[in-house]
Amino acid sequence: MDKFDFAAVRFGLLITMTTLLMGVYLGVHFGKNEDDIKGYLKEKATASAAFKGDEKLIKKAVKNGWKYLKRSHEHFQGLGAISLGLILILSASWLKPKLKSLVSIGVGLGSFIYPLFWYLVAYKVAGMEKHAAKESLALVAQAGAGLYLVSFLAVFATVFCYAIWKDSLPSFLAPLKETD
Repeated sequence: MDKFDFAAVRFGLLITMTTLLMGVYLGVHFGKNEDDIKGYLKEKATASAAFKGDEKLIKKAVKNGWKYLKRSHEHFQGLGAISLGLILILSASWLKPKLKSLVSIGVGLGSFIYPLFWYLVAYKVAGMEKHAAKESLALVAQAGAGLYLVSFLAVFATVFCYAIWKDSLPSFLAPLKETD
């Protein structure tokens, strides 16, 4: 782990930077248009047959929608920042460039897809009960979180192996090692 190999992780970095950009955009957008967004959510909830004109349910749907929008912003920013660090660690690792590329793309996609789930749920919840909205997009959440978890574990394993076997990786890891 001596030098950064940005060429190997460039696509993961691009996706991660897009994740961070989305988080920044949502922060600005929400700050500028909070009332309009809440108004849209209320219109959608009012028009929904699921709430049958019940003001209490409509108000709750708007509150949940806004809460999920803020959650998406926070996840875009948080997972994007963590992913940036993971990819930088990965770029300096002992792995072969193709493995670095694959894992960095996994980290990047996972960090983008999971917050996207909350963004999409925020607008669906204005038209249906919150559990139904989340269930309708559960595969998106599972794909994003699963991809992120597997990729995170790959980076963790890479660092763990380096910490334990810095100077002499065991032979079973040799096929994964970048040639010197």
